Amino acid sequence: MPIAELRKQISIFLPLSEWRALRAEAARRRVPITELCRQWLAPHLAELHDLKQPECASPRRKTS
Repeated sequence: MPIAELRKQISIFLPLSEWRALRAEAARRRVPITELCRQWLAPHLAELHDLKQPECASPRRKTS
């Protein structure tokens, strides 16, 4: 059985008017706001994945 990939949470600050519009659109589609954001982010995340960039991490330094 494959091990699930670890997950991280992000948060963003929006003006209240934009948050209300986002909430209304999610309600119209009958999905949670989080799911709507995932759907909108998915194409861009796929592009990032396709670039196959190495994981962002600071390089290890050799110590003498």
